[in-house]
Amino acid sequence: MSETLPGGGVIAGVAVAPREEYGQLVRSRVYRPMEPEDGVWAVTCFAVAPGSKRHGVAGDLLDAAVRHAFARGATAVEAYPHVRGDYMGAPSMFDRLGFEAVRRAGPRTIVRLSA
Repeated sequence: MSETLPGGGVIAGVAVAPREEYGQLVRSRVYRPMEPEDGVWAVTCFAVAPGSKRHGVAGDLLDAAVRHAFARGATAVEAYPHVRGDYMGAPSMFDRLGFEAVRRAGPRTIVRLSA
């Protein structure tokens, strides 16, 4: 998913898909699911153009990604924000939408929002 300028230029994007589509995530010793579970989607990264950062664009994309996943049958949406914030998002962005911590994974926390 992405946000565009009126003239058509892309300013930001977010990756969201069913968790099993991210093979590296599912196989990871750190991020893999604790137990098999159908219907969980994952938000894995954000990309925001430098001039558009700190304007709420990533938060808007997260909101759209969550709505997109739930509209397509997701039972929950997971994400992996870093304590310092990075391309996987800052924890505060997920807190605002009601995501809850599931478990720690190194410097990241696995967060989840259920339908």
